[in-house]
Amino acid sequence: MTEKPLHVQVAEAFGCTPVLNGATWECGDHGHSYSSIVDEDGEEYNDYIIPRFDTDWAVTGPLIEKHMITLTPTPMGWSAGTWPGSYEHQTPDGAGPLIAVCNLILVLKAAQDARKQ
Repeated sequence: MTEKPLHVQVAEAFGCTPVLNGATWECGDHGHSYSSIVDEDGEEYNDYIIPRFDTDWAVTGPLIEKHMITLTPTPMGWSAGTWPGSYEHQTPDGAGPLIAVCNLILVLKAAQDARKQ
């Protein structure tokens, strides 16, 4: 099996158990926040598809606000960091801000796991 895509790794960092269903990555945990969606009428329905954290501002924007992530354009791409600057991740040239945020989330998860050991 190849490496999991970035958006799948991010969902996994948030506690989702990813499952590949054909060509679609889904959250296999029925009680996980990414396994149910509330539609515009306020009705909850099951949609196990893992959101595209690496391309969808509507999904990643709330994470940026919640975790107080700063985004800064740099000559090399984008820099994403936590306030007050405890962790930072820079993307390679040409990569966008959402990819920087995704990579920062993975760095934060690795740091959290390291502290637990």
